[in-house]
Amino acid sequence: MKGLRLVAAVLVGSAMISVRGVRSEDAPGATGGSQPMPPGCAKIVAVLEEGSGLSADEVAKKTNTDVETVRNCTDLWRRGMKGGAKP
Repeated sequence: MKGLRLVAAVLVGSAMISVRGVRSEDAPGATGGSQPMPPGCAKIVAVLEEGSGLSADEVAKKTNTDVETVRNCTDLWRRGMKGGAKP
């Protein structure tokens, strides 16, 4: 009987751990449904997180991207910030 309880406890524990792992990989659920960042946004977000207060044109020049991409990435970044992402 003790063996059955041990097996049940191990199965429940491993199920809980695997569910936590899946949830931690699910960024939209963790950040309130925000969209994943496009690949080109990483350098733009890095500039935004510096807190330099640059305009979209200045960020575009600094990161060698177009202004529309900067604006789209900025919008996604701001939504992520409101959704509970790191400050």
